[in-house]
Amino acid sequence: MVIEFNDQGSQYDLFFIGKNEQPDLETAISFISYANEQEHYLKSKEHEEVEKFWLDQYQGELPVVEFPPDNHRPTVRSFFAKRIDVIVPPELVNRLRQLSRKSNTSFVTIMLSSFETFLYRVTGQEDLVVGLPAAGQNVEGYYNLIGHCVNLLPLRSKIKPEQAFSDYLKDRKSYLFDAYDHQQFTFGSLLQKLSIQRDPSRIPLVPVVFNVDIGFTEGFSFEGCTFDVSTNPRHFENFEIFLNASGSGDRLVLECTFNNDLFDEDMMRLRMEEYVRLMTSIADDPNCKISHLELRTEEEKAFLNSINDTDVNFNKPSGIHECIDQIASTLKPSQTAVVARAKSMTYRELSDISDRWASRLQKKGLKEGDFVGVCLPRTIELPAVLVSILKAGGAYALS
Repeated sequence: MVIEFNDQGSQYDLFFIGKNEQPDLETAISFISYANEQEHYLKSKEHEEVEKFWLDQYQGELPVVEFPPDNHRPTVRSFFAKRIDVIVPPELVNRLRQLSRKSNTSFVTIMLSSFETFLYRVTGQEDLVVGLPAAGQNVEGYYNLIGHCVNLLPLRSKIKPEQAFSDYLKDRKSYLFDAYDHQQFTFGSLLQKLSIQRDPSRIPLVPVVFNVDIGFTEGFSFEGCTFDVSTNPRHFENFEIFLNASGSGDRLVLECTFNNDLFDEDMMRLRMEEYVRLMTSIADDPNCKISHLELRTEEEKAFLNSINDTDVNFNKPSGIHECIDQIASTLKPSQTAVVARAKSMTYRELSDISDRWASRLQKKGLKEGDFVGVCLPRTIELPAVLVSILKAGGAYALS
């Protein structure tokens, strides 16, 4: 089926209603003319200014985004990929759109800023680079030009953990406008200018890419038909992570394509759920500090609480030496308490030895509250000496 759109509808619609008319379409723009303009632009003063805009951002040490891998990084990077799709709740999408209107920013800026914040929370890195694809046709006004003119914008962000997300959003709004205004400088040209030392296990500068395809089906109609749009997953991907947020209206899907030699599917699904949780936290309180935004899902919280439930009833002993004596006398006296090189000591042995040495210290005149200097190597005897001082009522200072 051939579908060609004009102001009156599509060729499909005309055939459907019985009109064998060819739609009156504008003359197609020549890709050659676009290429010639690009060649002319490379010799212009404007190109020098655009080049300076990007080079100024990457002075000094360059950041390397370290999204935590689940597997060992191969010596030479691979391109095998999987994709998971996570649906963002419509209610959250509407709340983010409301925040977009209230803050006078685009929905794309909201999504990008929240994703950068998410990367900071996962990696702990305050200096990050995220790639954002931009359509090169729009720069010269060739909106109807058919062809792959996409350029990757390497957006650098420096996160301040104590900054409110709303303030960070304002900063990114201004920066994103500047980046779009200077999008003609190609990513490959930037890499050549920066002279980045190449690592065969990594893609240089931009391992993580974020894209937003919102509203691309709005305004489309086919007489007598309903339709839906879905994208095909790729089995190979240049980047370590490529996150595409697609949808229309209140429907938003996070299509996360990832290198499956680095990342496990279950963990990446959890990561996307964490991203949704963080966006929820932003919608709840845009003025919240970035470091305080909620990241963990309810399932994660329950799991962490379960594994951290390590309370043991020691009949409320007041010191570590009393805990050791209780283990030695009633719980696990034969269990290993100390290991130093090839030697080991059970809780019973630790308790008995420290008892004898505590008695000697008291006979030497050690009184409760006295300090004892300890100068010993890290041998099997050191823990017994420290415990004996506590048992004798003293305190120790190591040197």
